[in-house]
Amino acid sequence: MQLVDNLDNVYNFVPPADNPTLRVESGGTLAGELTFLGRLDRSATSLRLIVNSYGTDAVTDTYAQSTNPELEINDIPVERG
Repeated sequence: MQLVDNLDNVYNFVPPADNPTLRVESGGTLAGELTFLGRLDRSATSLRLIVNSYGTDAVTDTYAQSTNPELEINDIPVERG
């Protein structure tokens, strides 16, 4: 799982210690907060969340990591407070 900003910076997911593969059982739900490595670039204005990425990272897409469907949520606005 990765976040990618509109500048193509990649922020990798930090899995929780008690669920390192972030598995959700069939028919189950996921609720909570997700953590990603790195500080968000000050110039970033939007994010893309990628789950089950097929590449080494979301930008280069060089080899398959998952046989599950890839899910992308695009144009997540960055709100600064």
